[in-house]
Amino acid sequence: MTVFIHLTDLHIGDPALGIPAPGEIEIGDPRPMTDTSARLSMALEKIAAMDADPSFILVTGDLSNYGELASYRALKGLMDPVTLPVVYTLGNHDDPAHAAEGVLGRAGDDGPWDADQVIDGVHIIALDTSVPGRVGGALTEAQFDFLAEALGRSPDLPKLLMFHHPPTMDTDTPEFERLRTEDSQKLGEMIRGSGVRAILCGHIHQSRVTLWHGIPVVVTAGLHAAIDPLSPAGTQRFNSGATVAVCTLDDQVFSVNYVSLPVDVVDLLEITDAQIAEYEATLEDA
Repeated sequence: MTVFIHLTDLHIGDPALGIPAPGEIEIGDPRPMTDTSARLSMALEKIAAMDADPSFILVTGDLSNYGELASYRALKGLMDPVTLPVVYTLGNHDDPAHAAEGVLGRAGDDGPWDADQVIDGVHIIALDTSVPGRVGGALTEAQFDFLAEALGRSPDLPKLLMFHHPPTMDTDTPEFERLRTEDSQKLGEMIRGSGVRAILCGHIHQSRVTLWHGIPVVVTAGLHAAIDPLSPAGTQRFNSGATVAVCTLDDQVFSVNYVSLPVDVVDLLEITDAQIAEYEATLEDA
């Protein structure tokens, strides 16, 4: 049996920027809505105190809130004491070059964070679905080629696939909340019968598990904020909730337990899909 941790949407900020009061939060504000550094420390303390020793930690993007180099250096400082293997991929809030330099010590590396490795008998495949200037995600042909090769490796081991944007499971869902439809369709075809036991994602700030092509897609709300799943249509209500996923994998079973951090839950922000689309347009113009 393998136990592992899923973290996502850390949204670490440059410590010099501070945290806004709920009434001061605006779309595109470079400050995270909550004290995400304190929340990550809290999550790591809980992980260290677990009776069952996890084998690794998967972090599925939005490592930083605004992509500043200082935020990634702050993240590295928080993660340095962790002795478990940690696998990262990037999200739409991340800056690839700053992330590579600040977290991995690889200055000048702005390529996608696509990689695969075996840890404790589990084959982990990480894809970078982030696209500069877009809130939604996509995969390139080169990434599909990489995935095809990776799926062929370690055929006798269970596989976990991790990336930031959940695949398209409902085309009524706004595109900024998911992986591009055509990429999702191609991905679904590729992973059938591939040995992938679960897909780990973030981005939508909600905790949910959906069976997709017979494979559980595990989305975790993350550490920054949570979106109320009962928000009115076309609206997203953020609150200050924070969640970590503890996952268990063996030959027969894959299970997920969501662990809420002990934080005061208050309403933070309500935005519409139209406002998010306007914000994405400003990113594309930048």
